[in-house]
Amino acid sequence: MQYQQEAKEQWWEQKCEEIEELDKQGKQDQMYKAINDLIRKKSRGSIKDESGKLLNDPELVRNRWKEYIERLYNTEDKPCSLDIEPATDKDDIRPCILEEEVATAIKELKNNKAEGIVEIPTEMLKCMGNTCTTLKVFHTAVSTNL
Repeated sequence: MQYQQEAKEQWWEQKCEEIEELDKQGKQDQMYKAINDLIRKKSRGSIKDESGKLLNDPELVRNRWKEYIERLYNTEDKPCSLDIEPATDKDDIRPCILEEEVATAIKELKNNKAEGIVEIPTEMLKCMGNTCTTLKVFHTAVSTNL
């Protein structure tokens, strides 16, 4: 027991000397990291059971995780299949593009870039000015699947 105490004190002395040396060298970031490594509590793989009792034994911890996962993925209370009807033509409604979204998107476009699949240059979009007209162009492009 005496040997363990001496070894522990020697270990602490060594760590303190290392920290002091880092401080003398002006390596504050490494010094604070070394201090945090010493004082930070490390997790030992424990977990609480359903009643709140702390479990430390690796086998009990494994069993608790198994119980938790089984309960999490329990299929008794969940539907086994989704009843999704196929989409019809009436359901083919496209999202509405807002005028503010178009104005912001055009404003953020960079000049002198290659056109997209619609082949409208960025500069032309910026010169159009009226976002309402531009919005009509986009709605037409979306509705015709361009």
